[in-house]
Amino acid sequence: MFLSKSDEETTANRKLAKHLVQNWCRTIFNKTTSYLPEPAPCVYEVNPLTNFKPEVARRYRRSREVRESECFERIEKKISGLKKSNKKKTLQAPKPAVL
Repeated sequence: MFLSKSDEETTANRKLAKHLVQNWCRTIFNKTTSYLPEPAPCVYEVNPLTNFKPEVARRYRRSREVRESECFERIEKKISGLKKSNKKKTLQAPKPAVL
């Protein structure tokens, strides 16, 4: 410890002495080399599904499927209508006016 604090010692020797003392102290005091605090253990609680009713879930799924199919049909109608209206039309330029 004295060598790591002494001004008479070279810088390389001071660093080496400091490193040796730190490693020795860490093993004695049971300290880690990480300076970050250890994370607290996570505790998870599992809640039972007491309010789950399968018949409600089935009803919801069926109604959702019906809504999606109706929406799909409406979209298909709109797209087919747009396809019919987007047929190429022959465009004619207006006749120039003669003065």
